[in-house]
Amino acid sequence: MKDEEFIARVRRHKPSALMPLIAQFASTRMQPADWMKEGQRGLGSPWALAEIARVSLAYGNEHRKDAIFADLVACNEAYNELDDPEVVEGYNGPVAGFFLRLCEQLEYQLPVRHELTRAIALFKHTEPKRDLRVVRDGWDTELLGADLVTFIAAGQMLHIAAKPNEGRFNPEWLNQPNWLIPIGGVGVGV
Repeated sequence: MKDEEFIARVRRHKPSALMPLIAQFASTRMQPADWMKEGQRGLGSPWALAEIARVSLAYGNEHRKDAIFADLVACNEAYNELDDPEVVEGYNGPVAGFFLRLCEQLEYQLPVRHELTRAIALFKHTEPKRDLRVVRDGWDTELLGADLVTFIAAGQMLHIAAKPNEGRFNPEWLNQPNWLIPIGGVGVGV
């Protein structure tokens, strides 16, 4: 399948209808073993869902039809059928192209918690060999609105909260009694 055909397949649906399906389905596919459930070839792999979402947001519009789960499966199948010149021809032949593609996907085979904390190890616990010109004290708060550790912790909380809730996060959950932190016998919200 040519890239233009894949884009046309994804564009059949409103982004507002397709994106919640992607989020809901992705929340059930957190581990590599999940991508092969029900005998589907690569159904729900992170790179396929990310590309479907990217194409929907970049090329889609709200004047298209709604999407159901079968439409997401059809988009995923279209992604799996894409022609890949790197695998067919590759830089040094098809074998080299295949291994290049395989290596690009290795990072998706690691637990998510390791990926989330890698930024902390890199930016907070690695000593640079020379003075840095761009990364300086307070860069994380300036860029992210919070220090890096807090930002990563918030991302991890969102990830953990979205997984059992079909990929959705409701900020109102933070007002529930189980989120109240007792301080001096009085509950204070997060």
